[in-house]
Amino acid sequence: MPVTLKLVTPVGVLPPQPAYQVTFTASDGEIGIREGHAPLVALVGHGIVETVQKDGARRTWAVRGGVAQVLKDEVNVLVDEALEVTAIDAARVQARLEALQGGAKPERDDEVAWLKGQLAALARRQARAAAHA
Repeated sequence: MPVTLKLVTPVGVLPPQPAYQVTFTASDGEIGIREGHAPLVALVGHGIVETVQKDGARRTWAVRGGVAQVLKDEVNVLVDEALEVTAIDAARVQARLEALQGGAKPERDDEVAWLKGQLAALARRQARAAAHA
């Protein structure tokens, strides 16, 4: 039986995502979860949540901090915000980072980390695509 990802934000819940493996960025490093993993609770940092299928297919989200719980092959990840990597507009993110570096006021204290997390998630996806090309 696969593990199931449940990704929850304040504005909605992603339909459950069955996967061979779920990986997420914890506050102290990346954690990969497969079937039969021990129960776990971890802080989620600004980074990624990713599902991997047995055939290697991946689906990745940039996430804005929260908490994860692993229990009975379910990975429940509650975050402030999640954005599927395919929806990230790198030019918009980069422009906002430059504006913040130029003195613009951040919307939230963690805005720079959130924007850098989006770019890192996008770079990860691009590196994987290049490695398999």
